[in-house]
Amino acid sequence: VYPTLAALAGLKSPEGLHGRSLLPLLENPAKDWDHPAYAMHQPVNRDGKIGRSVWHGTWHYFEWDGGDLVRCLFNLTDDPEEKKNLANDPAHAETLKRLQLLLRQEAEAVPPDRQALAAQAKFPP
Repeated sequence: VYPTLAALAGLKSPEGLHGRSLLPLLENPAKDWDHPAYAMHQPVNRDGKIGRSVWHGTWHYFEWDGGDLVRCLFNLTDDPEEKKNLANDPAHAETLKRLQLLLRQEAEAVPPDRQALAAQAKFPP
């Protein structure tokens, strides 16, 4: 969000800032956009497992604990409410691999201190 707000204010984003401005999409929502969107989800319980998501084109993939706990793949064109998990469907194996790779590359790009911060989130008893 920061790069977008900085661009709207006419400011230059600081060096090393993670993310990109969405200003081109705000100015032209029909613009072609080939940049995935990522999210990191804090643990939902005391086990500390981290969730990560990637949206790219018509696809949404998310996983918990590196895919060992949960992994889901949705085609947002055919299933905008994300009810049919395609992660185990052999017909979508290549899409799954491509999105998993994007997610791994993004995870490696997130500074370790931000990863550690999410992993250390505390929950009430």
